[in-house]
Amino acid sequence: MLAGVTLFANTNTNKVAATSYSKAVTKVAGDKDYAIYHSVNGNGPTGKFTSTKYFKYGQIQSKQYQKTKKGTFWDIYVSGRHVGWVSQNFFARNKISVAKEVSLVQNPSYSFNTRDAINYATDSKGTAVNPDKVKVSQESVSSNATVTYTYGKASATVNVTVHPGQTGSTSKSAMKGFKNSTTWNGGSKGSSRNWNAAHGYRSETTSNTFKSGDLTLRTRI
Repeated sequence: MLAGVTLFANTNTNKVAATSYSKAVTKVAGDKDYAIYHSVNGNGPTGKFTSTKYFKYGQIQSKQYQKTKKGTFWDIYVSGRHVGWVSQNFFARNKISVAKEVSLVQNPSYSFNTRDAINYATDSKGTAVNPDKVKVSQESVSSNATVTYTYGKASATVNVTVHPGQTGSTSKSAMKGFKNSTTWNGGSKGSSRNWNAAHGYRSETTSNTFKSGDLTLRTRI
């Protein structure tokens, strides 16, 4: 449990309460995009400069949040880099994400730990919680079962199917794969096109595109 500390700062006519943590907490992004701001005060955020759509797939952490007249805002870091302030509504709050289904082969020496089906769980502020804090209807299963997960106002269910014998059945058949694709030709077999005998390898300066049937792979600089 992380201890919260409340700090008070005066700005003109506004008293802003900032709650901070001794250690950064992990936040989980929601589905919608929100603006990111340079700062906040009692009236709300100021200095809009970018959007969460550029950062939502990184690791999001924060050590403090502030309550304002326009809602609660968190000062976020993404993949270790300080970004700015974002509305708490950006985060996935009161949510448990679990596997759509679990299919197993029966094993008399093994019972499935139902918490292994949890992708993440969040509290009312969109902060990730330890899966061990999520309540489960069954701690482990070794036969067909429907498992319920709850944490606060969040809930989810998973259907666990246990197949008898040494092989399990799948709901979908394997799809045909793509044909092999050849890479670029450089000065040395299998090397980058930026290779030359005098200087060896050099940095890539342009992207590369490979095609095989309906598959297109592009490298990005």
